[in-house]
This record gives sequence, C-alpha cells and structure tokens, in this order.
Amino acid sequence: MQSDLISSINKKILTNKELIALKIIFNSNDGVYKFIKGNLSIEEILSLTEEQLKNFNFRKTEDILIKLSNYQLYEQQSIEVIDWCDENAVKIVSFFDPLYPESIKAIANPSCLIFCLGNINLLNYKNSIAIIGTRKCSEYGEKIAAGVSKYFASNDINIVSGLALGIDTIAHEQSLQCDGKTTAILIDLKQISPPKNKNLAIEIIENGGLLIAENIPGTLPEKYHYVERNRLQAALSKLVFIIEANKDSGTKTTADHAIKQGKQIFCPDLNTISNYPDMLYAESLNKYLIDSNNAKTFTKNLYPQILEILSNDT
Repeated sequence: MQSDLISSINKKILTNKELIALKIIFNSNDGVYKFIKGNLSIEEILSLTEEQLKNFNFRKTEDILIKLSNYQLYEQQSIEVIDWCDENAVKIVSFFDPLYPESIKAIANPSCLIFCLGNINLLNYKNSIAIIGTRKCSEYGEKIAAGVSKYFASNDINIVSGLALGIDTIAHEQSLQCDGKTTAILIDLKQISPPKNKNLAIEIIENGGLLIAENIPGTLPEKYHYVERNRLQAALSKLVFIIEANKDSGTKTTADHAIKQGKQIFCPDLNTISNYPDMLYAESLNKYLIDSNNAKTFTKNLYPQILEILSNDT
C-alpha cells in the first residue's frame, strides 16, 4: 500500500497539451505510451539522445530528434487542437485523467488520449456490450442484430459499436429507438466516417449517447486505425456479440482483442437458421470462433440469462 502511494507521488504527469504535441510528433499511440510507461516528464523526453530513442525501439531516430528539437512548433499545433475541442464541446480525457476508464488502462496498449463528444458518463458505464459485425450483412444478420440490440438497450445496457454501415448501424439505431444508451467508437470526431452515418452520429449525441476517438481530431483514417479502434470496442464492453462476419474480416481483430482481454464472445449459430446459406456459414467468423471454442452460441431464449450475468457482475 505504501509503495503504491510512493509510486503515485512520483508519477510524472504529461498534460493534454504535451500529449497531443507528442502524438503529432510520433504519429503513434504506442510511441507516446512508451514515455508514459517509462514515467518520463516532457523535459526528459525532449532531452533524449538517439541512443536512448533506440532503446525505446524507435526507428528513424534522426527524424524524431529533428522534430523534438522543434517541439514548440508542435506545441502550437496542440493548442489549436485544444481550442477546436473547446469550441466543439469535445472533452479530452488523458491517461492521467480521473475519468479515464480502468477497462482501457488494463489493456496492453491503452490510449494516451480519448476525445469524447456527448454523454461523458458512458465512458465508464459498467454494463456495456459490444454488438458488431459485417458492413454487408444478410437479412438474417440484420434481424438478429436488431433483436439483440433492442432487447439489451431496453434493459439499460449500453450498446458499444463502431458506427460502420451494416451491423454497427443497426446496433446504434435500435438503441436510439428504445431510448437506450449507445457509444460509438470512431477514428476521428472531426470528419465522421462513413459520411452516410453523420446524421446518425448527431442523433447519438442529441439523445444522450457518446462518440469517442483516440486520434487527434482531423486525423485521416488509415487501415491500421480501424484495427486499433477494435481493441477499444472490446475493452469498453463486458461481453462481445459478433452477429455476422467473414472470418477474414476486420471484425476478427475485435474478436482477437476480446480473447486477449478475457472477454466472453457470443455468436448466433447461423448454421441452425433455416435457409441460411451453407457456404456463407462455412466461411463465417461465427463458425471459426464457435469451432475453436472461443465463442458461445446464443438464441433469444438466452437473453434473460445473459442480462442476469451483466446485472450481477459488478
């Protein structure tokens, strides 16, 4: 207990301005997190030598040193980001903030910063489940996603998803229709993606939901951003429902993160659905997860039992 107190006293805190500037310089959450984990102050970071940067496993160390020597330039950009957030009611929650979720702090590569728009209370809402899946869902997938989302949203469970087309959209929309809680994890709060769901994002905010992103507003989305985003969907959720997806889809990365984080995955056994195409099921992530014993199957008859598990798990 005393060692924890000493550690807390000696903890070096990086400000939002410093974290944003470093994120711009390193263009990497993991890169900046190395300094948090190493308990470095901004002065110590700016004093790093090329050899010390290599010890942190950074590449292109010469380029990094040049950027660090021009830190004031990036700090000014950071101030502009903070001003934009203030003007647009975006709350910045850093790794050092009391509002920062313990569930994200517990994963291997936690976000250094979380940009939040909407109901900030949902960031630490205890009863949350992820409902995710393919953008090109079948009519069966649509029906299952709607049923799962409607039931749990109606029972005060926060529905977490990624605002993508298909399953994600259905999950958010059903939550809103039930006057329920929903959280969308995005790549960027400044430019909503996909553009088709911009109105859905607005509706989420206006109806007590939450939009979050770990990237600096204005970040152009890259493929790796979506892979990193998926770990947060699992982290913020007690359970993960994968409705329908191909085994080679991006949804598999969420499943992989859920498994690493010890989160239970639920999948509908699509093979038991009358008229569901055999070939589509054979190539599905559902079958892969069920066959490998990494997911449990569910039907609507299991909803009350799952709800009881969520309600009793403090």
